[in-house]
Amino acid sequence: MIRKIRQLIRSQHVDHILIESSGISDPLPISVAFEYKNKSGKCVSDICYLDTIITVIDCFNILDYVIYLQIQD
Repeated sequence: MIRKIRQLIRSQHVDHILIESSGISDPLPISVAFEYKNKSGKCVSDICYLDTIITVIDCFNILDYVIYLQIQD
């Protein structure tokens, strides 16, 4: 992902990048990737920044899941 973001920014004028991350339940790895320094000490946040993380939930099943978590405690 980091390599592709760098290639995209270098190859053309980019105002925004949207990263769609279906299949992962925690967006933390995406945000951490922006601060990961490579062997030369550079990171994606040197050339762009992470502005917003939006999480979409399954509204149909969320209440059942919350109740399940409360029962587990």
